Amino acid sequence: MAELAHTTTHPDVDLLTDVTDVFYEYPPLQHDRSRITVNVTDGVVTLSGHVKTSGTHEFLLRAVAQVAGVRAVHSETLYHDDALRIQVAQYIPYGVFLTVAYGALILNGKLPAGVNVVDLVAQLEKIAGVRQVILNFKP
Repeated sequence: MAELAHTTTHPDVDLLTDVTDVFYEYPPLQHDRSRITVNVTDGVVTLSGHVKTSGTHEFLLRAVAQVAGVRAVHSETLYHDDALRIQVAQYIPYGVFLTVAYGALILNGKLPAGVNVVDLVAQLEKIAGVRQVILNFKP
């Protein structure tokens, strides 16, 4: 959480509008904005959901923190696919290809012999930010 030093106060409903206006200032957020939830309580903004890239994630946090009246930004449940890809990669067996789309993991290719798909999916679903695991393996 980032604590900010803004001294002006605005009603939360106005802050919500100002924060969501940020989504229109940065073209990469065009597709991401429908996957982000914004809540404002007493000037504290909570962002949750998914964005595609770390750059978009960083821009959003900086831009929201600069909105007049925002006292703090919570982003613990705002995930980006770049970080998820890195976290998930350690569990992906050789021969399996990974695509990450807004927290959905899509596994393609051929599952190696001896790999239990149920265990693999269970392991992946435990990772924070993973919304679902989609299996698209070749027979």
